[in-house]
Amino acid sequence: MSGDADLSAENKQRIPFIDTAKGICILLVIIIHCELTEVHTPVLGMVRMPFYFTISGMFFKTYGGFFQFLIKKTNRLLVPFFFFYPISYFLYAIISKFFHQVIDIPVYSFLYSKILINYALWFLAALFWANIMFFVLIKLIHNRLLLWIAVLSISCMAFHYFDVNHQWPMFIDSACSFLPYFMFGYMLRRSAILYPNPIDKYNIPLIAILLGISLICFYAGHTPYINFCYMDVEGNPYCYALGSLCAVTALILLCKTIGNIPVVRYLGRYSIIPLCTHLIVYRITWATLEILPFEFQTMTVNIIIFCNIILSSFILIPLLKRYIPKFTAQEDLIPGDLPEAIRRRLPTGNPEQPAK
Repeated sequence: MSGDADLSAENKQRIPFIDTAKGICILLVIIIHCELTEVHTPVLGMVRMPFYFTISGMFFKTYGGFFQFLIKKTNRLLVPFFFFYPISYFLYAIISKFFHQVIDIPVYSFLYSKILINYALWFLAALFWANIMFFVLIKLIHNRLLLWIAVLSISCMAFHYFDVNHQWPMFIDSACSFLPYFMFGYMLRRSAILYPNPIDKYNIPLIAILLGISLICFYAGHTPYINFCYMDVEGNPYCYALGSLCAVTALILLCKTIGNIPVVRYLGRYSIIPLCTHLIVYRITWATLEILPFEFQTMTVNIIIFCNIILSSFILIPLLKRYIPKFTAQEDLIPGDLPEAIRRRLPTGNPEQPAK
């Protein structure tokens, strides 16, 4: 069955707990960046980014054709990237100037390296390429087994040929590396697991079993961890793959079981705003604490920063989505009918014959 055929069925029903799941995604990212815990905390490193990749795959749609798809993904991913990156650079430069520090990262570093001022933005660029690649794959390959083989092959080749010293620009290699999780989310969306079904009564024991398998993989694989941004692999990658898929499935079932959590759901619905802004708030909060005449323990600082990021998110979300919706993926900056408008303006190729 082709992807387009599956898509028509997909649009009939919305995943009821999807915003809660997205909210948990962004909370996990903020928790790690605020150093409230480590990426090597059991199972957490296995679920944080794979969960984000899987959720992103659930939202994959073809939007009819390639140009419509390209415009949609440009509006949703590249526009926020290129909007928030210079703002981040400018604010970081001001803070660094105040503290007599030097920013040794060129503003265009994302074109040739993995080093960014606002490093959370790497995910937007990588997700853009992942969507483009997956679009091409599902148009060329209609057999699901062959599609899985293609996706896994691309991911394995990415880890084999690319690392921090050998990389493609704009995180294309990173996009190749997490395609299997994207594919996993795409397949989950077309399964019965996300929707009410008779086996829901077994969700709790199933969650416990899946988390147990993840813990076994974590310790048996020597605390494996994969940094998909820098293509860095620690421990046993096969244990990481199995453990992460189990952990992600367990978290999805947990979200399905608990349903919607209003605060988390709100963060999830507009998750792109806290994703793009939380490191800016982090930097500003850190600079403010530095100039205060008080001394704080490291964990106290981290907790203060985390709380301020969450509070700021609830302030920034309504402001940004109201005043700059086209730059925060709430509205389209590039019109969706642009290809058709261009086509109408092009010559028809049948000039009118001169009268005799």
